[in-house]
Amino acid sequence: MTPPDRRRFEHLFVFVSLVNRFLPRFVRHGVNQLLLRDLRRRMRWGKMLI
Repeated sequence: MTPPDRRRFEHLFVFVSLVNRFLPRFVRHGVNQLLLRDLRRRMRWGKMLI
């Protein structure tokens, strides 16, 4: 990774962490809840997890 790439990467995470503070909780955690629901459904139905 080149130094400019590293700086862009670090700036991206600073931006994301700043924006994340102002998002409502249901938006921040909604994706995780959907993934967990899908995982539990697949386990219940005996489907492959990957």
